Amino acid sequence: MSKKRILIAYHMELLYVGLKSLLEQCASFEVVAQAKSDEEVLQYGKQYSPELVLIDIDSLAFDGIPSIERLKRINQETKILAMTERFDGDVVSDCLAAGADGVCLKSIKPQQLISALQSVDMGCLWIDSRLAAKIKEFMAKKVDAPKSVSVSKSSSVGAIFQCLSKREMEVLELIVRGLTNAQIADQLKLSGETVKTHIRHIYEKLSVKHRAEAVVTAIKLGLCAA
Repeated sequence: MSKKRILIAYHMELLYVGLKSLLEQCASFEVVAQAKSDEEVLQYGKQYSPELVLIDIDSLAFDGIPSIERLKRINQETKILAMTERFDGDVVSDCLAAGADGVCLKSIKPQQLISALQSVDMGCLWIDSRLAAKIKEFMAKKVDAPKSVSVSKSSSVGAIFQCLSKREMEVLELIVRGLTNAQIADQLKLSGETVKTHIRHIYEKLSVKHRAEAVVTAIKLGLCAA
């Protein structure tokens, strides 16, 4: 089985060495380069075509969230996990809107980091569980009372509320919280295929193509209860 190439965008050498050592303990990962600047992020993104990018969006060495957008323009298939120390729902929303496939806190435990990279590699959205409450706070700020939104207040939001079933709303809220399909199925006592069907319908009704877009749309429209 071929290893997944990982580009680490982290300017501090000591921490990079630690991350590289940790990730290469996983037989399916190979760290191909360290990017210490925004220019190197783009250069190595083109040179190595990494399947995965782990990027520190807080570092002044990088352009932050715009770096994610540029990486995605180079290769839409590259999966990006953004690292931050900010407990901020706005940051999560902005990262996902830019194209990130996951967001984690820098205080993440080693095994959780490996699990996060494996999840985004499989096409799942991964959000640090400690950021879930901040996402809800973010939604609360954006929409005063999301459950009472009506067509007269916002025709587009009202229309979405009308077309999303109760079960689809439940599934969407769990997607926003970062749960996988299997976790959603377990929590709602549904089969995996039923969950996939609900998610497909949600994508169609929100006019989105993947989990990250669904989360961004839900946050922006306040579709999920805070």
